[in-house]
Order: sequence, then structure tokens, then C-alpha cells
Amino acid sequence: MSVREEHPQYTAGVPEMIKVRDCFEGQDQIKDKDTIYLPATAGQAIDGKATGSTQSKGAKDYAAYKLRAIFHDFVRDAVETAVGIMHRKPADIELPASMEDLVDNATVHNESLQDLLKNINVGQLIEGRIGILADMPKVPKEGRENLPYIATYNGICITNWDDGSDEELVVGSLNLVVLNESSPERQDDLSWDEVEKYRVLIYGMIDPNEPEQTAVYRVAIVEPEKQDETTLTSLANADLIEPQIRGNTLDEIPFVFINSRDINPDVDQPPLLGLANLALAIYRQEADYQQSLHMQSQETFVIIGGKKGGKGKSGKSDDGVRLGAGASLNLDTDGDAKYVGVSANGLSEQKDALENNKKRADEKAGKLLDTRGKAKESNEALETRIAAGTTTLVQIVQAGAKGLEKQLKQIAKWMGANEDEVKVTPNIDFEDIRLAAIELESFMKAKLLGAPLSLETIHRIMAERELTNMSFEDEVDLLNEEFEDVPEGPAPGGTGGQGSGAAG
Repeated sequence: MSVREEHPQYTAGVPEMIKVRDCFEGQDQIKDKDTIYLPATAGQAIDGKATGSTQSKGAKDYAAYKLRAIFHDFVRDAVETAVGIMHRKPADIELPASMEDLVDNATVHNESLQDLLKNINVGQLIEGRIGILADMPKVPKEGRENLPYIATYNGICITNWDDGSDEELVVGSLNLVVLNESSPERQDDLSWDEVEKYRVLIYGMIDPNEPEQTAVYRVAIVEPEKQDETTLTSLANADLIEPQIRGNTLDEIPFVFINSRDINPDVDQPPLLGLANLALAIYRQEADYQQSLHMQSQETFVIIGGKKGGKGKSGKSDDGVRLGAGASLNLDTDGDAKYVGVSANGLSEQKDALENNKKRADEKAGKLLDTRGKAKESNEALETRIAAGTTTLVQIVQAGAKGLEKQLKQIAKWMGANEDEVKVTPNIDFEDIRLAAIELESFMKAKLLGAPLSLETIHRIMAERELTNMSFEDEVDLLNEEFEDVPEGPAPGGTGGQGSGAAG
């Protein structure tokens, strides 16, 4: 088996991952894919678009057709909205003392574990799948010689794997992962060339999938164009290294699959696939609508019955037609001239269909989760709507946290630390319940009008709504200190008296 081979689930699922990824990247990426996402019209195909020539009439018409089309960033907006909701509060991460440096520096890019978790959630949203790998750097930084880093791999890069068989309820063991690390590399002449490269992670024997009693985790970097033998069998006894920390090898592959709902190797469907399909449908609708608007402004001038010849400025016969101010047109007695344009029939229906799909896309993108400006909505209705919209987000953050926790436990085991001290608890409090100033004013007015509402109760509401993190007693003490510093004159909130006194 070659390192270029793909897992059947990868082959089936990667087109969906690429589609959502392209939609996330935005308009330029979508338009670079040409007719994959925006088919040519029948007329453009007849006029030569399908021939591949960029100079044909069909190709030029298609280029203008595509240029006028608008691709909206519904998918990117959805991802940014969801990540903002999921990380409104940081996750709670607990580590053994020997691993604490990872909290603020967990990746080769010096990202914190909170940032890493955010990137994991982004990968889950876009492709429904991301992988994380614990690895030792080739040249460790001073002071981090015995501390690994965590690398992320999007779903498109995880091309092959083998976790054994689940026949007869026998739990398989992950003994193979192939990661595509192909990327541009700078050459000696300062140019950049795409280099095909794969990272092969192995535990035990390649075939069959059974761990050896003395098996350890091994890894190889393979560049097919430079190596004659690129089969996994040939790697079993050559080119493989055993990563170590403090002389410790590992009896498992330190790679974790994180999907949108679980941490199993099986491929999940991207959670934003439906939104991506809708965004592409709107893109095609936009192309047709903008084309119709363009054609509406491109009327054709028609002469019926011919025209009399005239002379131009040079004195020579001029059979051309001039239009606009200062021009004249001489027609035969029974001649006629008019503009003929494209019918506007169906244009309003196009616009309505486009607006309806945009509204649907906005809803799918999660904009209804924004509670701002919805003060008149009842609490019960608001909670119901938010709960329905965040079910998927809860699954995503829980799977992401579970995957990161598993990876950190693997690192703890590798380093000889206590795995039980590793814990990752995600934030699942997605509702922004901060107290609005108008609500606080309403509470105080109600109290002044005689409502049985104590200051301590109002403070408790403020604390629940994240307006304060102080206890009621501390707030009162602080208010008393502030009032003692106020010079003689009207008391705060009153019309006379001294500036000192208890809060209340």
C-alpha cells in the first residue's frame, strides 16, 4: 500500500470538506474554482466556453458573468459567530505541574491551550473533523527540551488510518495514521515549489492490524518523488524513528481524531454543509440576477426599412450610425428606428427568491442567536430559541474538549506525569445574559414605588447577569468608603444632608 492511498471514508467525505472550506475562504476561492461552483449558461457553452479557450466569445461572456456574481460570506460569518459564542468564557484546563508551560505555549506558533481549543472548534465547524498530534520539535527551545508541542491537521490532510476491526465487539487499536503535509517550500533560488510530503504514524505491525507485545510508537516522513520505495511495508523496517521524552517511548499513537460530535476515526459530515450548499445556490442566483440586470441596461438599436446615406466630417460617404446629442439619423420615408431590450418578466421573482434564500442563510448562519435588540421577546421564547440553536454547538465544544483532554493525557503518560490530573472542561454557557442598564433602572424604580425588592436581591440579579463579581457585603463596604470621601453637600441620590452614610 502506497502512502498516497486514501481511506474509503476519506475519499467519500473529502469533497464535502473541500466545499465547506472553499465557502469559508470566500469569494476569491469560490471564483477560482470556475465552473465547479458556477456552471456556464447554455449560450456560453455553445459559444466556446467548454473548449477551454480563454479567447472564445463564450469564455469572455462567462468571465463577465462570473465577475458580476456575488458570493456572500455566510459560512465565515457562521463560524465567527459560533466561535464567539462558544468562547464567551474560557474553558477550565487543569494540568500536572510538569505540564503547566503548555498552558501559554502549546504549539510551534506559541499559541495557548485556549487558542488551540478555539482552532480545534473552527476545524470542527468547517470540515466536521480535525486531528491533533503530540510531537517533539527537531530543535527544542531552551527550557522546553522535555516538553512536546501539539500540531493540528484539518480533515483534508488526514488521508488514511487504521483502527482495527470492530467485528465481534473486539476493540481495535489505532496502528496507522497518514497525514498529508504537502506544502510550498522555498528553494535555493528563492522560488517556491510545491513539495509532496506525508507523515506516517505507526504502532505495531503494519499488516495485520495487531500490536506487538514490545511495540512502540514510530514515525516517518515520506516524500514520494524522492524515495523509490513509498509503500508502508517498506517503511516497517526503515526510515522510522521512535520519538522519546526523557528516554520514554510511547505505546500508542499520540494522535486524536476530533469530529463534530465525537472523537472516533469515522468521518462526520461537516455541520455547515447545508449552509455551504445554500450559499452556493445564492451565488448562482446572484449570477443570474446580476446578468438579468446587466442585460436590461444593454438595449439593442434596430433600424427598420433602411436609412439614407450621408457624409461624415471627411466629406466621404458615411453609412455608420451615430446616436446621442448632436447626432442625426436619416431614414427612408417608410423607415423606423427603436431600441429593443430584454423583457423584465421574471425579474421580480428572481429578486424575491434571492432575498428569501438570503434570509434562510442568515438563520442558518446563527444570526438569530444574537440576543441584542430583542428586549421585547419573552424570556421563555428567548431561551427556547437559543436552546434549539445551540444544541450542535454544545456537541462541538464537548467533543473538542474531550479530544484535547485525551491528547493532554497522552502527553502526561509520555512525560511520566499523572494522567488523572488532566482535565478540560469547556464553556457551555452560551447565552449572553448581561444586565442591560434599562433593566437595572426598572428594578430600582420598582423598589422606590414600593415593590418588595431588597437591594441584596437586586445585587444577586446583577451578579447572575455578570454585572459584578463582588459579594453584596463587599459592595456595601466599598460604597461606604466612597461616600466617606465625598465633601459636604448633597448626598448621592438625594437633595440634602451629609455625604456620609450607609448604602441603601
